[in-house]
Amino acid sequence: MATRTDLSNIAVAEGYKQLIHVGDSTGIDSSTGRTLYDGDGTATDLELSGNSVNIKTRLKLNGSGVLATASELNQLDDVEFGGDDSQDVITVGSTQLINNKTIDGGTF
Repeated sequence: MATRTDLSNIAVAEGYKQLIHVGDSTGIDSSTGRTLYDGDGTATDLELSGNSVNIKTRLKLNGSGVLATASELNQLDDVEFGGDDSQDVITVGSTQLINNKTIDGGTF
């Protein structure tokens, strides 16, 4: 199938399958997620509102599936890799201060 990114001068009967719509006569709501459909009514796994995008099944970033839950990702908010705060992640790639960390067990 050829890629068509421009629907100029395309008859509705030929190009409607490429159109995306929300399946609701009132369009996109400011806060209620609406499922996105293609022109022939095939539902996607995306819900769109004026203030959010919801992916119903699986998120991919650069082709790889994201396995972490939203809750797990939110735990990383304000966490810095290689930082020196007690909640930050210790890295071994460079010198860093290690404050308020407990090193327990293992061989050093």
